[in-house]
Amino acid sequence: METTVLERALAREKARRLRAEELLETKSRELYLSYEKLRDSHYKLEQASRTLQEKHQQFMDKQDQFLMLNSLHDSVTHDLRLAASLQEQILPDPAQFGDIDARGLSKPAMYVAGDIFDFFLISDEVMAFYIADVTGHGAAAAMVSYSIHKQLNPRKGGICVRQFESSGSFSQAVESTVFSLNNDYAGLTGENHYFTFIYGLLNHKTGEICFCQAGHPAPLHWSHNQNSLQEVGSGGVPMGMFEDIEYASYEFTLEKGDSVFLYSDGITECFSPDNEEYGKKRLSDVITNTKNEELSTTLRAVDKDITNWNHSSVFNDDVSIFGIKRH
Repeated sequence: METTVLERALAREKARRLRAEELLETKSRELYLSYEKLRDSHYKLEQASRTLQEKHQQFMDKQDQFLMLNSLHDSVTHDLRLAASLQEQILPDPAQFGDIDARGLSKPAMYVAGDIFDFFLISDEVMAFYIADVTGHGAAAAMVSYSIHKQLNPRKGGICVRQFESSGSFSQAVESTVFSLNNDYAGLTGENHYFTFIYGLLNHKTGEICFCQAGHPAPLHWSHNQNSLQEVGSGGVPMGMFEDIEYASYEFTLEKGDSVFLYSDGITECFSPDNEEYGKKRLSDVITNTKNEELSTTLRAVDKDITNWNHSSVFNDDVSIFGIKRH
């Protein structure tokens, strides 16, 4: 009897220990799996930490590059603004030669322009004038436009003065000046030295005008007597493309009340936000509608109209125009 009780007690204790061992084994497996998960999580955390450090270093590198580029941008912008200021200073101020009024308008597409124009006396009675539009716009085009200015500048013994003094007529002086200037640029390499051009001479006492046209839009002549606006000229080859080209000259007289306007294609080829071209018709309308006004009024009207058409004061191409009016 006692042996049976003892055996049952031992059996229960054995069963209890077996269950405890099974429970311990289960918990050990669970603990091992948890450890494996923890180790895997720790590995992933280390990877994420390394990736974060790499990203942080990349960010710092990008930030350094940004600061360097920003500094370079500021430096270039400063230089371009200085160049724009200098370029603006070489453009002519409004001038009065006898009963002739001359003045212009220039709006670069960028800080500096490939368009340039000028008018100046080369004798007591004769005014020289020109307008050039260099291929492209921006700094490269501006360098060429400045080079043109240097070569024609009368204060530096430019081509225009030398050819005028050695020629026997307006037409000979104009044609030889354009011929010589073209050859100076035709020998250059690259594609950024081409430019359209008009050069002319005006006797401000008689109103006699003679000019050559080299691929530039034809001047617009308002005739007071005929009450009409007409183009004068028929094109020509742009400057710098071929050597030894002979350009034909055109002559007409600026009578009392007449005016003539020279402009770049940045005006007529300006597109509205709806992709419609401004065109010659709109420019002609502005000039015709202000025909009896001062030259300054006409230029302000052109400026306002083209800016409204563009919906912005920033243009995709250089815009320039200047007028000569005889009172």
